Amino acid sequence: MLDENGGDLWEVLEQIFDLGMDRLEDSGLSAIFHNLVNSARLVELFKGGPDSNPEAMEANRKFLKLLYEHVNKEKCNLDHQEFFELIEMHMIVFIMSLKRFFRDGESRTEASEYYKRHIHMLHYGICGYKTEGSRKKTDEGRS
Repeated sequence: MLDENGGDLWEVLEQIFDLGMDRLEDSGLSAIFHNLVNSARLVELFKGGPDSNPEAMEANRKFLKLLYEHVNKEKCNLDHQEFFELIEMHMIVFIMSLKRFFRDGESRTEASEYYKRHIHMLHYGICGYKTEGSRKKTDEGRS
């Protein structure tokens, strides 16, 4: 997906929520994710503490390394640590968007707009986001 977008991490992140929701619906996993999001154990999936599955942690590390290698550094000049911290923040936004849809009863459109607003805030910073006019209201809903 990064290659298809010229290595533009922000373009990819902006699309992740909608693509993820499409896959959940297409695969019939929406009910499972609804239960997962409503579970008090949701955060444990992302902890990475001492009792975490070492194979899963290694697979995540390799995935993030591969992802980092495909990011266009001219468009997003981050070192490894900054990149991993950005992905952590992205995951928080992603989980909160899922929560808004599955637990809070927001429509998919509302949850998607919430996700994109927060991705833009990560990209531009809150001051840049506000200055840019909410990126012209998420590029007028992507037309």
